[in-house]
Amino acid sequence: MPEHTLKRFDEELERLSATISEMGGLAENQLAQSLVALRTRDTEAAEKVIGDDARVDALDEAVQEQTIKLLALRQPMAIDLRVILSSIKIAAALERIADYAKNNAKRSIVLSQTTPPPAAVSGIDRLGRLVRVALKDVLDAFAHGDVDKARDVWQRDEEIDQVYTGLFRELLTYMMEDPRTIQEHRARRRSRHQHRRAGELPHRRARLRGGAAQGQRCPLRRGQRTVSMTAQAAARRDVQTSSVKPHVLIVEDETALVELLRYNLEQSGFRVSVAHDGEEALTLVQEDMPDLVLLDWMLPLMSGIEVCRQLRRQTLTANLPIIMLTARSEEGDRVRGLDAGADDYVPKPFSPTELVARIRAVLRRIRPALADEALSYSDIVMDLVAHRVTRGGKPVHLGPTEFRLLRHFMEHPGRVFSREQLLDSVWGKDVYVEARTVDVHIRRLRIALNGDQRADLIRTVRAAGYALDVTPG
Repeated sequence: MPEHTLKRFDEELERLSATISEMGGLAENQLAQSLVALRTRDTEAAEKVIGDDARVDALDEAVQEQTIKLLALRQPMAIDLRVILSSIKIAAALERIADYAKNNAKRSIVLSQTTPPPAAVSGIDRLGRLVRVALKDVLDAFAHGDVDKARDVWQRDEEIDQVYTGLFRELLTYMMEDPRTIQEHRARRRSRHQHRRAGELPHRRARLRGGAAQGQRCPLRRGQRTVSMTAQAAARRDVQTSSVKPHVLIVEDETALVELLRYNLEQSGFRVSVAHDGEEALTLVQEDMPDLVLLDWMLPLMSGIEVCRQLRRQTLTANLPIIMLTARSEEGDRVRGLDAGADDYVPKPFSPTELVARIRAVLRRIRPALADEALSYSDIVMDLVAHRVTRGGKPVHLGPTEFRLLRHFMEHPGRVFSREQLLDSVWGKDVYVEARTVDVHIRRLRIALNGDQRADLIRTVRAAGYALDVTPG
């Protein structure tokens, strides 16, 4: 590569580094000013933080343009490529930190007419100082290539987590002692939460998760599916539970908020699963299709907006109900979320009771069967609460598998399902049995439904599968 080209490339890298430094300084100042606004109840300072957020957004766009040009025109070597890609991620993190500072400023305005407990303010102040120091140090480490300083910031994250946990418990105790403070606590908790998340961003660690497997996959042999008795029993229990409760997938990286959502949803009769980042959410949707996704915007690895777009691009999830639950409450953000494919948009802080009502409303609109206590098709009525089936007013006695099979058909009348699709939906994806097992249970279901020489409503479609349909096969 000619010397003048190399020189020009180095100049562009220096310009990119300078933009990152300027952006980091602004983000750090935004955090500091939002703390001042919270501590002094200065609404003018809070308004300035909200207004200055546009400058950080502009610098983020400048970083994106510079990196795109470098990648497209300069063909960087491996070491330079790492710098460029790191700059993209750091700019995105700094933009999010500025967003958190803006949200803190909004909370400060909300709290300007209240008197918080002094300990809570001092705790948030201390948390904010720790985050500011960590942010400054990690930006210096990036600018100078100081690996030791970067590792030190990483290790100091434990202290930030401890302060965060202690402050959360203190505020929770204060809230429970005086229930009148609950609304005020929601706004204050949001402010504390923004500082803690801002502290995570420059040096977020990979999260290790584990869970008990529902069963072990065994080698397939000529279409047969085999499974251990323990795994099969566990999977059956899961499917039986899910046949009654609508399944909600929570995609949220904030542990305390996840527990709040899980508690309220489970108390309201929903089955809940959790993903802590965007990539995990897409994997869980493929493994166990939920009835609705509750999706945060600002997630690790992949944003909620991108998760929403990817779900809408896939045929199987194109109509999956999605509710965005996010701190980004501006009109433009709401429009972006809805345009990306969300069915509803709920800004934080939120009322858990209202959120549950919105979930039920979306399910009623998109999948009415999930919101009803009974399903009906032709002269068949299925009472989901009493777990009873009648046809023409006469009781129909079904085993648990036939009940789940009939419910699946009644939730999707007229649609043809292959044996494999029925195995995944009714038996579960982690249960491996012979595909012909479906035929056995279809035959049992037909015998139970057609005992009095009634019309056969289960249609066999040659080389395709089965459907619940009054149309003659």
